[in-house]
Amino acid sequence: MAAIREQSPKGRYAHKKAHIDMTPMVDLGFLLITFFIFTNSMEDPKALKYNEHADGEPMKVKCGTTITLKLSSVDSIGYIECINGIDQPMQFVKLDNHQGLRQLLREKQLHVGKLSGDPNDLFVIIRPMPECNYQLLIDVIDEMTINEVTRYSVVEG
Repeated sequence: MAAIREQSPKGRYAHKKAHIDMTPMVDLGFLLITFFIFTNSMEDPKALKYNEHADGEPMKVKCGTTITLKLSSVDSIGYIECINGIDQPMQFVKLDNHQGLRQLLREKQLHVGKLSGDPNDLFVIIRPMPECNYQLLIDVIDEMTINEVTRYSVVEG
């Protein structure tokens, strides 16, 4: 601690300890912390917009513009395409950093664009199975947003 030397009346130096009051510094510190907390713009939580289908007539979609994704495990996703009115056997696509699913969706969009003239006519049915985890479902919905697939539905497995 700092010491202040003062001369005593007898000519000798005496050491007096300096006392530093830290209260104003602590007050200033808390005021600054409070200021930065209140002026910091916090990011608003974003929720996934999810519209449930109202009871009534089921929506009709063309077979050639539809693909069904079956989510069961983290390693791969099964998909069924409808070609010429016939459901094809289930095939699987690997999730290598979502490139496999992304490529499948883009190819299907190109195919639908050739059939109907508008690639936005693609309709994806997402069917999570009971063993599917929530993270996989969210990752697939994120892929829909990335690939600009505007028409998709999540149905019970």
